[in-house]
Amino acid sequence: MAYDNTVTIIGNLTRDPELSFLGSGIALCKFAVASNQKKASGENEAHYFDCVAWRELGENVAESYHTGDRVIIHGKLKQDRWKNDDGSSRSKIEIEVEDCGISNKWATTVSTKTKKADNSGPSNQGGFVSGKRSAPNKNEEPF
Repeated sequence: MAYDNTVTIIGNLTRDPELSFLGSGIALCKFAVASNQKKASGENEAHYFDCVAWRELGENVAESYHTGDRVIIHGKLKQDRWKNDDGSSRSKIEIEVEDCGISNKWATTVSTKTKKADNSGPSNQGGFVSGKRSAPNKNEEPF
């Protein structure tokens, strides 16, 4: 089995991220990315990738991105297998997101650091919401 299965995808969100929480309180965010690939004939071919982000990353994705945003996704391929009610085997490959960000090819961004779970980290040093700028918090130092 290969353990070096990292992928990086650049594309547009096809729907708003869906945030949910497991019974244990762990955040789970699901979303999909469409990426175009130019064929030898010059035509574009769309590829669709289901993505899953966990914990704080999932919460940040759900708060930051919306349908149509151009994103860069880095993660690992994961294959889920299950049996349908009729007993037939099914599988699905998803990208388990390790990191992501907005592509700056057609947008500008300002980063906002989030507080760590123990409230020891910096917060609100500027804002980024779906390719729109917000003013930095002038009461806090940038680093």
